[in-house]
Amino acid sequence: MLTEKYDFRITDQMTIPLRPHWIANDLYREKCKMLVLNRSKGEIHKVDFSKVTDYIKEGDVICFNDSTIINHMFICKTRQNRLIKIVL
Repeated sequence: MLTEKYDFRITDQMTIPLRPHWIANDLYREKCKMLVLNRSKGEIHKVDFSKVTDYIKEGDVICFNDSTIINHMFICKTRQNRLIKIVL
């Protein structure tokens, strides 16, 4: 696949800032959750991320997942007139 075949012209108006105001001022983001796995007991708990320091000690490694959810969905119609929803 050759990238020369794709001509993208993206202006500043088409992009969002790194910290959009609707995220920076979102109080719910401060209440985000994390999963805690207790291997010795085989238990998984969902707790507030603000408690992360309760679960780490010196020498531990923390891996953060800063991925983005792609919110794309296709609704298609088959030859038999049935609707199919494809979520990416």
